[in-house]
Amino acid sequence: QTELGKGTVFTLRIPLTLAIIPALRVRCADERYLIPQLNVLELHRVDPTAPIELVGDTPLYRLRGELLPLLHWSDVLADDPVPARVWTDKYIVVLEANGRIFGFVVDAVENTEEIVVKPLRAHLKELDTFAGSTVLGDGSVALILDPIGITRVVDLQAGDEPTRRCVVRIEQMFRAYRTLLPPRVEQPPRLTVLLDGS
Repeated sequence: QTELGKGTVFTLRIPLTLAIIPALRVRCADERYLIPQLNVLELHRVDPTAPIELVGDTPLYRLRGELLPLLHWSDVLADDPVPARVWTDKYIVVLEANGRIFGFVVDAVENTEEIVVKPLRAHLKELDTFAGSTVLGDGSVALILDPIGITRVVDLQAGDEPTRRCVVRIEQMFRAYRTLLPPRVEQPPRLTVLLDGS
């Protein structure tokens, strides 16, 4: 990126298989996975008092007043479709990848550690979900998740900025609508908002 009179910024992306990287170890069901620390922004435990909202098929979590699109681990890692996602007693790993910020919901967060990345075998390289594998301290092998690859295989568009702005605007309209009602009206009538798709 070059800006006249200021300079040039070079961005180099080094393949994970050439590096020793810090990673976050998480547990999903009975398996352990590693997430590159470079993509991790923050960690949160799911607040049982904060409802999971839906925009289309995408679950959203309200974090400090902002809507964060969620991705349950079972949507990416489960062998068979899970009929109902479980959100309680879970942890949200807030990730940034490909210019998108989303929450990856896992069962447990275990530790951070330095790992040596080993390339995947040939028959696994076509899986965008994984960036490689590593050997843990107890001798077991764990797969390394690729947040960038996950954004390519999972539709997170419902959590994009235009949609979040639309949801916030509708909420503002609804609150203004309630202020116009008589004080004794406890349950307001339905408010229909028509969107033109732009």
